[in-house]
Amino acid sequence: MDKVKGSKEKLAMVVNVTSSQLIVLVPILSSVTQDLGFIEFVTTTVGAAVPKLFIPAVIFLIGAFTSYFIGSSWATWALVMPLALPLAVTTGVSLPLTVGAVLAGGSIGDNVSPLGETPVLTSAITNVPILEHVQTTLPYAVVVISISTFLYVLVQLLV
Repeated sequence: MDKVKGSKEKLAMVVNVTSSQLIVLVPILSSVTQDLGFIEFVTTTVGAAVPKLFIPAVIFLIGAFTSYFIGSSWATWALVMPLALPLAVTTGVSLPLTVGAVLAGGSIGDNVSPLGETPVLTSAITNVPILEHVQTTLPYAVVVISISTFLYVLVQLLV
């Protein structure tokens, strides 16, 4: 039981450090991307290339892939949200649906990625190797991601 308690304390320290770093870095990253005109570039390029119907689903999938390879939902939200919101406003896509797509896509990596906190903690507590744990959960996640992508398209169609 002490091993679990120690793991939770270590995890809490990592989460606190990461959150405090993000609070400092997000405004810097946002102003740099704004000064470089990256947000305008993305909204004009993606807004013209991707049909309005698929924008929330594409944002969801970009968030999912980003969070899987980063392993952090907070970092994904900080990277994708400043791009997704102007894109939604420019193209006239539902803003609440876009915010939901960013949040849901960012949450995937935290729960499925071998770099995410949840799979690492789960595999440590259960004494299962991390890759074995991820291989077990990944097929279920792919099904849920596929259904969610379809539903983002359907909801955008109905809104």
